[in-house]
Amino acid sequence: MPRRRMPAEWAALAHRFDEINRQFIDYEAQVGFLLRCADRFLPRLRCALDLGCATGLHARALARREVRVAGVDLSPRLLRRGRQAAPAEGAPLLICGDLAALPLRRGFDLVYALNFVMSFLLTNEALRSALAEVRRVLSPGGAFVMDYHYYFPPEAGSGLREGWKEDCVVAGRRLVVSHDPTVDWRTQLCTDEMTYRFMEGRRIAREVRSREVRRISLPQDLACLLQVAGFEILAHCRRFDLDEDPQETGVLVARRGIG
Repeated sequence: MPRRRMPAEWAALAHRFDEINRQFIDYEAQVGFLLRCADRFLPRLRCALDLGCATGLHARALARREVRVAGVDLSPRLLRRGRQAAPAEGAPLLICGDLAALPLRRGFDLVYALNFVMSFLLTNEALRSALAEVRRVLSPGGAFVMDYHYYFPPEAGSGLREGWKEDCVVAGRRLVVSHDPTVDWRTQLCTDEMTYRFMEGRRIAREVRSREVRRISLPQDLACLLQVAGFEILAHCRRFDLDEDPQETGVLVARRGIG
């Protein structure tokens, strides 16, 4: 499988990546969920792997809790930003690499892929390759946590067709993020045309356009792929709560089988 490339527009936002994403993602809550999963399903958590780590916000938060963490991402620029932000001691190891060919050996108690990292794998072939790599680097009995775009019927998709905007303040400047998604229900692919507009009053000071294609998945399909890849499903929950059922956004927790 050819090595994937990081879209250039993601690199263009690298210097503001952490500030932007902290406006929309509760990293501490997600790390808390990972720790709850570890408490429930693992005898101990010594070493974790962050897939699609970007600047390593999750990885840094886990490292502060004395977990040895490695992160893998496609973007050298985002990884550089993460290394610059990390303390000299106890910093996570951030490596440039692809999910389909992880540049690491086995030995991780926990592997996680959050904020729809696995949804960027658009075919079953790509997902199977990544799951095989996850299984390879996990210790026997190790846990894998992933979230994904949950499938819903076309009649529930009017909000997607209309698009939406998100508004926040980054570095003292208003940022408006516009989403204009289209969904191909035959392929279950969602293409989101995104525009980042940094405002000075009513004037657009800078504009960056991004096009993201992600797969909307059926939970039973993902569960089947995981089981075929040698995983046991431990939990299937919604919005990082182990005691809720999946709805719009799903989270799967699985264990690597022995052998």
